[in-house]
Formats: sequence, structure tokens, C-alpha cells
Amino acid sequence: MTCHVGIAYGHTATVAVVQDSKLVFCQSEERLSRIKGSAGFPHRTLRYVLDGICSPGEVDTVTLFQESMTGFVHLHNTEFKDHEIGSYLTPADLVRLSDIEPYLTNRELVERWRAADRDYFAELDASPDLNAASLEYFRQATGAEPARIRRVNHHDAHALSCVPFLFPKRSPTLIFTLDAEGDGLCATVSIFENGHLRRIAEVPRVSSIGHVYMTVTGLLGMRQGEHEYKVMGLSAYAKRDSFAPLLARFRELLWVDDDGSWKNSYGIPAVRNYLLQEAVKLKRFDQVAGALQAFAEEMITKWIQAWVRKTGVGDVACAGGVFMNVKVNKEVAQLADVTSLVVTPSCGDESTAIGAAVHGSLSASPELQPVRGLDLGRAWTDQEAEDAFGAANVTARYEIRRPENINHAVATLLAAGEVVARCSGRMEFGARALGNRSILADPRSERMIGFINDAVKNRDFWMPFAPSILAEATREYLVNPKNIDSPFMMLAYDSTQRGRRDLPAAMHRQDFTMRAQLVSREGSPEYHDLISRFGALTGVRGVLNTSLNIHGEPIVGSPADAIRTMDSSGLRHAAIGSFLLTKRV
Repeated sequence: MTCHVGIAYGHTATVAVVQDSKLVFCQSEERLSRIKGSAGFPHRTLRYVLDGICSPGEVDTVTLFQESMTGFVHLHNTEFKDHEIGSYLTPADLVRLSDIEPYLTNRELVERWRAADRDYFAELDASPDLNAASLEYFRQATGAEPARIRRVNHHDAHALSCVPFLFPKRSPTLIFTLDAEGDGLCATVSIFENGHLRRIAEVPRVSSIGHVYMTVTGLLGMRQGEHEYKVMGLSAYAKRDSFAPLLARFRELLWVDDDGSWKNSYGIPAVRNYLLQEAVKLKRFDQVAGALQAFAEEMITKWIQAWVRKTGVGDVACAGGVFMNVKVNKEVAQLADVTSLVVTPSCGDESTAIGAAVHGSLSASPELQPVRGLDLGRAWTDQEAEDAFGAANVTARYEIRRPENINHAVATLLAAGEVVARCSGRMEFGARALGNRSILADPRSERMIGFINDAVKNRDFWMPFAPSILAEATREYLVNPKNIDSPFMMLAYDSTQRGRRDLPAAMHRQDFTMRAQLVSREGSPEYHDLISRFGALTGVRGVLNTSLNIHGEPIVGSPADAIRTMDSSGLRHAAIGSFLLTKRV
């Protein structure tokens, strides 16, 4: 048995395992720490891996998600401070004109700043003491001998995270990475072919559209590094004519040349942030969101289109936190020259653990088996669920049944207008709930939106819910002429007339797009069966699906987490393993 472990140890700390050329495990530390976006080193998750999947002696490689020492310095700053991802801007974070005015007119000063910035990181990476301390820390944390500990460039880790999801296999594949920054870069273009990744372009971090999006998110009073999806959801409410001047201003700050290279007019991040402050000051919130989203869609599609035409490779894969933007991904999928599109699921830094494990595996063998489902986390038995019921004295508050067929029982409740929490099977990796840790409802009834928000979610009023749709019913509900699959909720689609009729509670209420999960029998057999039974009862082959968690908490992991969520919310029904729990009135 060969076993390759990948570790992301910054925010959203995560561990992944590739065993015998197949991705068999991936789980973020937040599922065990119960702190959303849990940072630091994923000690709890790695301990689970080494106790239950592969012992330290069976681990061939341990690959870390970043080459530079900056990650290790960050780790030391957060090691004993499990905390959430993202932060709100404060007045102290705003940039004063006096701070950056010299840089507006003096190009030599800009170049000196950038040289000093490069030197700082180079000095960190060259420090013998820091490198020695880093190696010793990771040796102790992982139990691996130094010879087995490796580092992979951050953007290569993003790029390689696509590889387990490239099915059917296509060669070559053009892989784009795009995030705020990592190892000094914000974007790369690579070609993956025959088990090898070859980088053909890269973009320095100063030209990061991810940082632009994050900064404007913060200027809107939202948590930057976390709430960018809220800005994306809000953008559909803005009329293009109303934000055209602001869109033009964004284009003056950062743009893509015809050859696919990113350029900027501000030189250094502080100037960028000041100019963004000035650009959005006193602008309506919806217009800001609309301009920012339109800017992202325009620049990213121009970048990808240029490289597809330059290389002649139309099979595209994308990774990195910016591609969590499902509406950008929708526009990429619709590009005429893009033949196919794969987006790494939950493609923020948590997915670099997958790429790191893949990097270790490919060093031993160029083959990697495709992955159809994301049920890659810890599983729980019915006996463990019963133990959790006893520990929480569940029978005092819930009626507990064990139906002959739990999927049929849940489908019947959904068809009768009930909302059901489902905690079943292995935990699924990532930020998207894909059925195993989900709140499910009838997508025909728009009253479900208010009920779920009031009972548990407390979502912003403009944010939509999403559907899980049987893969074989895709054309009934979605406009998808290229048959681009989205089993992990990483793309938005336009809806058909039937989709708008059957799934009104599970789409964006302004533009009628859907961030759909296409559920196959092969990828999610039990969830597929449940939706099929709901379809047999109602004629609708999809359900409303949102994550099972209290607002601000991670998605639930264990039966005990599910019970706490039920106790803390207005939800009445929960399917936990083979058991159906209903609150006593």
C-alpha cells in the first residue's frame, strides 16, 4: 500500500490522503474543532488519519501546500488560536492619501518598494534557522522523517487539486489557478498531460483580482476573505447602466492584455486599496456589487479565452479561491472555445491539501483514479448514532423511529411540505453541502425560503438557496448545451421554463440562475435514491439543499453535532443514519 498525505495548514486547515493512486480522504479541521475556517495546523484531523487510515510507517510522503517560509511564519502566529476565516475592515485598515501620495507620481519609489518586498520574502526563505525550525516542527507534527516531508508550490497545489476530478480523462488539460495570493503569485496557467504539470505563465500577487474582490467586499462592510459570495449574490440586483462608470474605473486599475497577461496601474497594494476606497465611496451597495462582479467576469473570461486560443487546448480546469465564484465559472463554461470545464470542488486553500497529496502520488506513479463523489471524510455507524442519542438524552425531546427505508421516509416528509435535516454516510469535503450533511426541502414552495431562514440559516435576504437535481434530469431544468457536469455545486446555470416552475425556491430570485448539484447514481447512490423517490411522489426530480449548520458554524460532522443543531434551531425532523428523529410537540 502506498499512502501520500497532503496538508494545508493556514486558514481552512485540511488533510487529504491519496492511497494507491486514489483520493480516499479529505477533511478540514473545522469539522472537528467546530470553529468555521479553523486555522493553524490540522492536528486533530491528521491524528484521525494516522490512527485510522495509514500509520506513520505507511506514509510514503507528506507534502505541504506552500514552498515559502511565509506559511510557516503564519502558522506560528495562529497555531494556538483556532479562529474563523476572514475579517472585517476597521477604520484603522483604511488607507490615507498621505500614506501613499509619493507612490502616485514616483515610479522609482514604486520599484524600490517592490524590490524590498521581494527581498523580504527571499530572506525568509533563505534563513537557515527558519528552515531548520520548520523542518523540525513538521517532523514532530506529522511523525514523518525529514526525507519524506516535501513542499509544493502553492499554485501547483491548486492546479494539481483538479486532477482527481478530470473525468472522463482528457489529455492535455489547460489548468488555470486564481486566488488572492500564495507563494508570491495570484495566478498561473499550466498544462497537465500524461501525469505531468507544466507551468506556462504566472502572475505576481500585485495584480491580484482576488485581492480587488476581497478589498471591495470589506469596503461594503462584509467579512473579506469569507463574504465574497454574498457580493456575488447581491450583484444580480444591479442594473448594468447604473454601474457602468464604476466598472470603467475598475478597468483602469487592473486589466488583461490581448495576449492574456495581467497588468495594473497602481504598482503596490496600498495604492490599489486607496484607489478602490475612492472608487466605491458613496456608491450604492448594489451598484458596487454589480460593477465588481461584471469586472471579474469580464477580466477572467478574457484571460482564459486568450490562453485557450494561444495553446489550442479547449479542455479547461480551474482552481483557487476566486473560482468559488460560480457566476464567473458559468461565463467560462459558455466561452465558445472552451470544450469542457472542471472546477475543483471547494477550491479555496482547503483544496490545496488535495493537490499536495496528488503531488506526492504523481512522484511515484503518473496514474490517478478519478473521484466521483466527495464523501471523503469520517463516517459514523448507527451504533455510534445511538450512543450519541443516549448521551444527549434525545428520547426526552424527540420521537425516534427506524423506518424500513429511510430514504422513502424522508422523501415522503418532503413531499408533504416538511423540512428534513439529513446526516448520513461519510462527511463530504468542502464548503458545499452535497446531501450527506444537508437540510432538504420541497423546491416548489417558496415559503420554504422564509421557514429555513427563520428556523436555522439567518441568510441575507438576497441570497438564494440551491437545488440538488438528478443528473439525468439536467436538461429539464438547466440550460446546458455543452453537457458540462457539476456534481459539486461549482457552476451556476440558467434555468429552463420547467426549472422555474418546479424549483422556484432553489434558484436566484432575480436572475433565475441555479447553483445546481447534479446528482448521479454512481457518485451519490443513496442521495440519488432519495431524490428519485421524491420525484416519484411529486414529479419533481430535484430538492432544495442547503448546509446543515447553524449560521456562523461549520457544517455538522457527527451525529452529536446534528443533535445540537436540531436543539438550537426550529427544525423538526432529522434523518441521522438509519434513524428518523421528530421533535415532540
